[in-house]
Amino acid sequence: MLANITLRTFSKCFVFICSKLPSMRTTLLLLIFLAPFISFGQIKGKVTNTNGEALPFVNIYVQNSYSGTTTNEQGLYQLDLPNKDEIVIVYQFLGYETITKPIRYNGSEQSIDVIMQETSLSLDQVVINSNENPADRIIRAAIAKRKENLNRIKAFTADFYSKGIWRVKDVPEKILGQEVGDFEGALDSTRSGII
Repeated sequence: MLANITLRTFSKCFVFICSKLPSMRTTLLLLIFLAPFISFGQIKGKVTNTNGEALPFVNIYVQNSYSGTTTNEQGLYQLDLPNKDEIVIVYQFLGYETITKPIRYNGSEQSIDVIMQETSLSLDQVVINSNENPADRIIRAAIAKRKENLNRIKAFTADFYSKGIWRVKDVPEKILGQEVGDFEGALDSTRSGII
C-alpha cells in the first residue's frame, strides 16, 4: 500500500508535515526516508503477432504526449506514467495494423498484452512514360503555389527542437583496441574538431 503513494498525495503530506516540523534537518531526513516509497505507475506487457511470436521494437506511446517506449527483443515493454488519467495507448509497427487502446489508468501497475494483426500494403499502379520528366510536373505545381507557400513559411513553430554538436579535443587513436579514425576528416592533426 505504501509503495503506491501517488506524487500528489506525497506532496500534500510533505507540505503538511513540513509546516508542523521545526527544523530543516528533520524535513530533509523525512524527505530522504520517504523518497524510496514514491512510485510512478507502470503499464507493462508483451506484444505478439497472431502466431504468438514476440514483436521486437514496436513503438508504444501515449497519444498526444511525449511519453513512449519500444518493446525489447522478447516483445516486452514497460511504460512509466506519473499521472492518473484516462489515456489512449498507441501500438505501431511496420507491416501491422496500428492499435489504439483507451484505458483508465489508476496509478498502479497494470499489465496489457497486445496481439497485432498483419496488414498488407499495396502500391498503386506505376506508369513509366519516357515523354515527360515527372519532376517537371512537380516543379510547375510548386511554381503555381509559390505565393501560398511563401505565406505559409513566414512564421514557424515547433513543439520540440534539438540540435547538438560535439567539440572534441585530443581524441585517442584507439578506444578499447578499436581504431577511431579521423571521423571522415572532422579531426585535425591535434585530433581535435567538431563531430
